Amino acid sequence: MTREAQRVGGATGSRKLGGGSLALAWDLARGRWGSLIGTLLALGLAVGILSMTGLVFASAQPQVPGRYARAAVLVKAPSTGGEVNGLFYPDKPWSPEQVRSLSERLGRIPGVAAAVPDRTFYAQAIIGGKPVAGDAQGYLWPSAALAPYRLAAGRPPAGPGEVVVSRALGLAPGRQVTVLTAAGPASYSVSGTIGPT
Repeated sequence: MTREAQRVGGATGSRKLGGGSLALAWDLARGRWGSLIGTLLALGLAVGILSMTGLVFASAQPQVPGRYARAAVLVKAPSTGGEVNGLFYPDKPWSPEQVRSLSERLGRIPGVAAAVPDRTFYAQAIIGGKPVAGDAQGYLWPSAALAPYRLAAGRPPAGPGEVVVSRALGLAPGRQVTVLTAAGPASYSVSGTIGPT
């Protein structure tokens, strides 16, 4: 009896693995371990690549920044910035007159509850003699209506010498805080603290 005949005879006649095709499959797999492992690795790699592709696709979808979560519509100044000689220039903001005019026109559109201008400016709090790391931007109080924030303590600012700060800074209403601005350091009274809802 030839070797192939013995192998097939042993496979079909074996009762350990249930006989028949299951024993034959076991004999075939036992003779090709390298191919079996290579196939399993290729399948695992394919699943990993497809999963990562799905994650990249899902994370690449455009999302509205969290601080505009309550805004139904956003209007942005036309893009005028760009890249020149490897340097990127920011977009030129609208003038205060343009913002006021546009806000009034948008506010008159039927169905518009409010048109809230959003101006950002450099503002970095100093705590314990050191500037606080992180977001160094300030916003006018009316733009807080666009974000999912609420007053955690205190009240909104009533004048130019008052600010509302993040409760993460650990400042209570009534305390003084020094803020670095484009015009230099300035002292403000904390009228309230704000935190995420």
